[in-house]
Amino acid sequence: MTRLLADAHIPHVEEYLPEGVVLERFDRAPDEAALLRADALLVRTVTRVDAALLAAAPHVRVVGSATAGYDHVDPDACSAAGVRFAYAPGCNAGAVGDYVAAVAGPARRGLASIAVVGCGHAGGAAERRLRALGWRTVPYDPPRGLPATWDEVLACDAVTFHVPLTRGGTYGTHGLVDEAVFRRARWQMLIQAARGGVVDEPALKAWIRRGGRAHVDVWVGEPDADPELIALAHTATPHIAGYSVQAKRRATEMVLQAMGLWDAGTMGLWDFGTLGPWDSGSSTPNPEPQTSDYLKQMSSAWKANPGAETFLEIRNTWPLRSE
Repeated sequence: MTRLLADAHIPHVEEYLPEGVVLERFDRAPDEAALLRADALLVRTVTRVDAALLAAAPHVRVVGSATAGYDHVDPDACSAAGVRFAYAPGCNAGAVGDYVAAVAGPARRGLASIAVVGCGHAGGAAERRLRALGWRTVPYDPPRGLPATWDEVLACDAVTFHVPLTRGGTYGTHGLVDEAVFRRARWQMLIQAARGGVVDEPALKAWIRRGGRAHVDVWVGEPDADPELIALAHTATPHIAGYSVQAKRRATEMVLQAMGLWDAGTMGLWDFGTLGPWDSGSSTPNPEPQTSDYLKQMSSAWKANPGAETFLEIRNTWPLRSE
């Protein structure tokens, strides 16, 4: 028998588990007793998986995150504890692409070019949708060998970010955009759908005050986001660019399969669609028109009460849109 301890807000888990797996749920942070009982742990970005948590869960041998990223997980701590880690890269690519198309669509009338910084699953989906809307896109991703230069990124009318948060190394992204970059760039619009910390928030606020338009979905210190930046952003959403009916199901399926806890005999995999990285020859239909209205309503709700409780309430209770 395997005891799986899973975040209460990860849907469809029960549908995929094989016989012999006992499911227990937790909300945001698992308690000590539940961790002691667990053999496997399934989390979202709100749960920090580090050495302290793993020490409190001595029987856990596999940790899964039903997310496309994993900066909330310490891989070194997992390795040191002999714990295998699994996640769901690309699960939310279509949802993020729709988000970017929805906020960038109205701006297309006055702007022509947009840089896509980070062209993996989500960035690739965003780039395809932007081209379908008529934008001239400049895909920028040095690790993938794409030919655009940083100067070409700065020369665009707009920019959208889809990189992981990394510190140090050749391609570190923490603080990638600071005051000096904003002073050089020609951007009139910025979409921040990567990770909080990729764009320096004080510099971003100063740029908005000088006339820039920002659509912000990720924040430093989530769920305690900067209320001043929430007010200044044209669209302010609580890290939901990747939230959709399809993305949630994909994430659950992908991570349970990677954890070895997916019952292949009872249900086939959801149709993942095109989840590959940037492809210069592909295109994707525009998102459904109501996506823009959905995001406007959500942004207004958060701006009206820009606190951590509202951040969590929207993420956990707002009806999911469809891709």
